[in-house]
Amino acid sequence: FGLNKKKPHQIIPDFIDSKKVMKLVNIPISEIIVKREKNEKFQIYTTGRLIPEKGFDIMIRAFSLLSGDYRLVIGGDGPERNNLINLVKELQIEEKVSFPGWLTYNQMITHLNQSNIFVLPRWRVELSSVILFEAMSLGLPCLVQSGGGLAWLVDNEKLIFEDKNEIDLAKKIEYLHAQKAQCSKLGEYCYNRINEEFGIEKLASELESILIRI
Repeated sequence: FGLNKKKPHQIIPDFIDSKKVMKLVNIPISEIIVKREKNEKFQIYTTGRLIPEKGFDIMIRAFSLLSGDYRLVIGGDGPERNNLINLVKELQIEEKVSFPGWLTYNQMITHLNQSNIFVLPRWRVELSSVILFEAMSLGLPCLVQSGGGLAWLVDNEKLIFEDKNEIDLAKKIEYLHAQKAQCSKLGEYCYNRINEEFGIEKLASELESILIRI
C-alpha cells in the first residue's frame, strides 16, 4: 500500500455491520447458499457509480466471452452508463445484460441475494470497498482485481483475477459456474472471513486501541 515500513502503522478497512445486512434478507446463510445452487441462470452482479475507474467495461468484455446460461446485472448510474450500454449492444449481449439503474439499499441487497457471484472489476488499489463487504456478508463468492486492497481483503487466489484482464476474469467466472460445490465453499469462505476478520466489533476495538495509544 506504499506505507513506510519503518514507521508504525495499522490498516483499518471500512466498517460494516454484517449482521444488519443478514437481517434484511432474514434467511440463514446455509439456506441462502443452497438456494443459490438451484438458480437456473448463473447471475453475476456488479454495482457502483458508473465511471471509468470502476472498470465495468472489463466486466462486460469478460461476460461477452462466456457461453452458457449466464446473466449479468450492472447496478448503479453515472456518466459511463450510455457508453456501457453501447458496448453491450456492440458485443450483441443485450438479452443477457440489464442496467436497473441506481437502487435503494434494500433493492441492492435483494439483487445481491439473488445472484450467484459478485464481481468488483476494478477500483483504486489502495482502497477497500463497502459493497465488497456487503456481498461477502451474504456469502457471495466475490471476484476482485489483483494487486491491491481488494485482493488483500478477499485473500484467496480462486477469487482474484489479473488486473485489467477480461480473459482471466472470464475463466474465473467459468470455474465458479462449473464447480458449484466449490462455488458454495468460496461463498462460505467469504461469509466467514467478513465475520471473523472484519467484524465491526473487532475493527472498532482495534481502532479504539489505536486512538488510546495516540
